[in-house]
Amino acid sequence: MSAGLPQLMDKGALKEEYFLLKKRYAKLLTNRDFLLGKGKSELEALYHTKIGGKQLELIELRYEVEKLKKMIGLAVNRFKKRKQIDWDEIEAKADAMIDEEDGEYERKVYVNQLDTSSNDSALSEREAELRKLYRQLAKILHPDVNRNLSEKQKNLWAAVQSAYNEGDLETLRTLAAMVNEIDYSIDNKSFPEIELQIKLLKISIKKLTAEVRRIRTAFPFNFEKKLKDKKWVKMQNDRVEMLIRVQFRLKEQYEARLELLNCIF
Repeated sequence: MSAGLPQLMDKGALKEEYFLLKKRYAKLLTNRDFLLGKGKSELEALYHTKIGGKQLELIELRYEVEKLKKMIGLAVNRFKKRKQIDWDEIEAKADAMIDEEDGEYERKVYVNQLDTSSNDSALSEREAELRKLYRQLAKILHPDVNRNLSEKQKNLWAAVQSAYNEGDLETLRTLAAMVNEIDYSIDNKSFPEIELQIKLLKISIKKLTAEVRRIRTAFPFNFEKKLKDKKWVKMQNDRVEMLIRVQFRLKEQYEARLELLNCIF
């Protein structure tokens, strides 16, 4: 038996391990992108439909009650100091005071959680990444650059073009993880080079697994199972409804006081 045969067999085993790890990495990447994209938006919509709408109503009511309280306090304080009362100025100051306090933080965080629209900056970043990935993949898969493409490579190129034309960044990221120069030049790599690629892949898989785990334990995925529990959903809505009634009564009381102060001053 040739002395090089065992190493050749080992290299074959290494190549098999590399492609298995590559497949696992691509699957994780697809899962992560789905969670951050369609999965997240659909679950946020479900959360808002089942309990989020009422919670946001409660938070807004609390904000209004706190604002009325501050306006009353500011007006009384000005009256004691014999200062002229400007209601527009008092309202603006009450808003500014709330913005500096923790009570407003709850409101902003919740609204931001449910805001799935992208700003111009985020869109620009997505477009830039989309173009960058497309150029990288074109160097590997474009027929004009590579004359001897296999049938698999041609199919991948068709998938890349489709994702790019549709602006599907998540799919293009997944394809980029599956399609790179190492995949098509692995036969020319030395034994140590393949070992290094395997080591780097394992590190990437470990990091990506941790990232997926973090995503699943954060909003809105931490509510995924609870939202399927009708009893839990009803209990949450009943509790929030009760708190809304309390805040609404407080709001009416403070509005009446403010109206009285407006008449006096």
